[in-house]
Amino acid sequence: MLELAPVDPTEAMIAVRAARAARVRGVYWEYLQADDRPLALRARDLVDEDEARWDANRVLGAVPELRVLYVRDHFSGQLAWWLAREREVVLLAPRVWGATERGAVVRHAKGTLRALRRRPPWGEYRP
Repeated sequence: MLELAPVDPTEAMIAVRAARAARVRGVYWEYLQADDRPLALRARDLVDEDEARWDANRVLGAVPELRVLYVRDHFSGQLAWWLAREREVVLLAPRVWGATERGAVVRHAKGTLRALRRRPPWGEYRP
């Protein structure tokens, strides 16, 4: 997902290099719908479950600062979205859409932001 590029050329310098170059550590978190389908994935790996919990609380506490960036693959035309805070990609769409599904991408991104803005935006963590 991080290999896609922003549709808006003025966003081309968004900081994805750090996430792309980060060492794979094996732990990440997802924001799930009630039926366990992912709405968003964290854009980087984390060390362990404790760091993932801390990171999720930090990211979800900053939801008002997140903005949508629509992205696409320049070769296939596939579309998706990122949620960014300042110049950091924070959350990713859980899938890609076909080049003709622009409306579906926009609806999914807006629906994800609506879900993240609910209070509380998530349940609780259980071992």
